[in-house]
Amino acid sequence: MIIILINIIFGIIIDAFGGLREQDAEKYELIENTCYICGKEKNIFETLGKGWDCHVLSEHNVYNYLAFLIYVDEKERNDCNGIEKYVKDL
Repeated sequence: MIIILINIIFGIIIDAFGGLREQDAEKYELIENTCYICGKEKNIFETLGKGWDCHVLSEHNVYNYLAFLIYVDEKERNDCNGIEKYVKDL
């Protein structure tokens, strides 16, 4: 009886880890195949644009957006223009 209960508990644990593994795989696929900034898929840029790498590394470089956010965060609100105030409020 104890062995059956232990096997049930282990089955539940293994099933939970399997679900987490599937969620991680879905997240990884989303990160690898979707632009973080505009939300468009990789195949659009590969077929119609300059390519995925060009889009992600130059057109929508995440580090440029991060640098802009840090710049706006450190800037005084009175010195900001309209767009910078909008970003700072968000």
